Amino acid sequence: MTEIDQTRGCPVVHTDYRPDRPAFSTYPVLNEERELAPAVWNDSTKHGFLMVGRYDDVTALLREHETLVNDMVNAFDPEMETPLLPNSLNPPDHKIGRAHG
Repeated sequence: MTEIDQTRGCPVVHTDYRPDRPAFSTYPVLNEERELAPAVWNDSTKHGFLMVGRYDDVTALLREHETLVNDMVNAFDPEMETPLLPNSLNPPDHKIGRAHG
């Protein structure tokens, strides 16, 4: 039985993707987790993170810039000092960067 996060209403997975693994060995696990629900909560890091893996769901979320922000783009290193550009930018800076890039 799949555990459900009561505050987020989605399945919880515990897969830690940080350890070294043979090339391509994570794909079967990612595929399995993607099929659980449109979004799953991964609690393998200190703060946890939401995983969204289906194309239509990802593109829909990327359009929700009023709700979702890019203040933390790396769940494995939340204190990352080097920003990922343009991923770390929020609108309108992100839009400006893409228009002139």
